[in-house]
Amino acid sequence: MKMNPVYKKELQINVRSMKLPVMIIFFNTMLTLIGLIIFYDIISLTEFEANISYSSAITLYQLLIIIEFSLLVFVVPAVTAGGISGERERQTLDILLSSRLTPANIILGKLASSVNTMILLIISGLPVISLIFIFGGVTFRDVLTITIYLVFVTFFVGTLGIVFSTAVKRTTSATVLTYGSILFFCLGTLLLTAMLVFVIRFQNPEAEAKALAGAGWTLIILLFNPVITLLELLERQVGITFDLFDWTFGMEVPLFLKTHWIILSIMLQSVLTGVLLYFSCHQLDPLKKKKVKLLKR
Repeated sequence: MKMNPVYKKELQINVRSMKLPVMIIFFNTMLTLIGLIIFYDIISLTEFEANISYSSAITLYQLLIIIEFSLLVFVVPAVTAGGISGERERQTLDILLSSRLTPANIILGKLASSVNTMILLIISGLPVISLIFIFGGVTFRDVLTITIYLVFVTFFVGTLGIVFSTAVKRTTSATVLTYGSILFFCLGTLLLTAMLVFVIRFQNPEAEAKALAGAGWTLIILLFNPVITLLELLERQVGITFDLFDWTFGMEVPLFLKTHWIILSIMLQSVLTGVLLYFSCHQLDPLKKKKVKLLKR
């Protein structure tokens, strides 16, 4: 099978540079320190009460996954946001575009190399996550499922970085825009949904209950929120509720939406990822201006 030349080149550069080992050390040091601190508290509590606290062990698993998710969201933009803009700043992008490589080859090669680095980080963190197996309550299938979802989130966030790296000329601007878009998906969607609920609730106080009962569609916005999907996945794995749907102030949540939340969220985020990748390829196409002129004629 022929390997993407851009992916091969980026893979060689990443392996030979000091950036990758430093990133792995930093990532696993943070994850290990927090995991060992929580693990020590569980052992201390067990010695004091002469009883194993399984709820604390589950809390250890949840916190480790959330911390790993946060570290990935923090690191991925720094890796992907300079993919195309970095080539433009080094004045090597024109050389790539003049080769036999298509814009899709360049975009997917850059994205694949970044995702490959993040997958290495995720796999390197599995021994720390495996601390939960000492106490039980979480199966290998649960860890594998959450790992696959973290890889998916890496791909989704990496696509955001590639899009802004293609759209703007400077890596700094692309990085800032990428972090801003991540903040919107993780926090902005919550605020937007809360604002819609507030408007629906108070626009007609006399029919408030009836209005809220039919306003469950507003939660569709949260399907684009990877944090909500992660919390819902953890809830279903460990059986401890995060009360994700209890803050809706009496709004009736459609049963289909609540039951199939994870699969619907992944599907919508996948569609959005595909659209963004198509936009990036179109934006990078050196012949797009000529095509537009021909269409106008």
